[in-house]
Amino acid sequence: MTTKADRLILPAHIQRGTPALNDFVNAQLEIVSAFFFMIELAHKADDTRVTAAKALIHSLADDDPDRARFEEVISKPDMIAKRLADFRRVTSENLVNNTVNAFNRYISDAVQACILKQPRILSSEDVVPVKSIIGMSDMKDVIRVLVERRVNKLSYGSLSDLSEYVAKHLGVSLFQDAEQEAWVRLAIEVRNINVHAGGIVNAVFHDRVKDTRGESFVIGKRHHTDWDLYSSFAMNLVRTAHEFDDAITKKFKLVRKKRVLAA
Repeated sequence: MTTKADRLILPAHIQRGTPALNDFVNAQLEIVSAFFFMIELAHKADDTRVTAAKALIHSLADDDPDRARFEEVISKPDMIAKRLADFRRVTSENLVNNTVNAFNRYISDAVQACILKQPRILSSEDVVPVKSIIGMSDMKDVIRVLVERRVNKLSYGSLSDLSEYVAKHLGVSLFQDAEQEAWVRLAIEVRNINVHAGGIVNAVFHDRVKDTRGESFVIGKRHHTDWDLYSSFAMNLVRTAHEFDDAITKKFKLVRKKRVLAA
């Protein structure tokens, strides 16, 4: 039976959204589906090895030198699955990094869609060098350049800065509650140490993350995100994107489309 948690980790139930949300959902489905497919392949390979070894061993004499080799295969039915488990750290980092990256792309694209819908959101601080607009014949092109610069600036800032900008300029909340925000913040910072520090916890991480959700993060030690922690990350990232998409769709009258599966 599919649980609510499963539905949020693999959010196939989200059938309509802005183009940004649809891209995020498709990306998340691809990320987790690839993980499950890899596990399934390993188990099927083990099953095939053992089945073939059992069939072959019956055709061999008791003193056949190949018999011992096939008996060893039978005695190690999970060899490939266990070998796959040896790469759990890399697999874990890929899951976290790809999901957080997809979420970050969603937020950037969603904010950009809102500003393009109502360019007055841009403040006097949003300026663009004259040389960047020379040759543009349409004010829409100038606005798009300004929007892209603003969104790029936000994407390189902190989550707090982004959340404050969204509340102040878009008039909606990025998060529905503090619990949700804490999970998203932790997920983003775990992604950051994965990318920039090889997964090793550093002082910057501890300075930015006050709420570690009960997890143990030791400076100088490599952190491993297990499946339970990744599930919490994914559920809250999906929930945040879905709820934020609802809010901005209503406020800015954004067009929602039926989600088409990625090719």
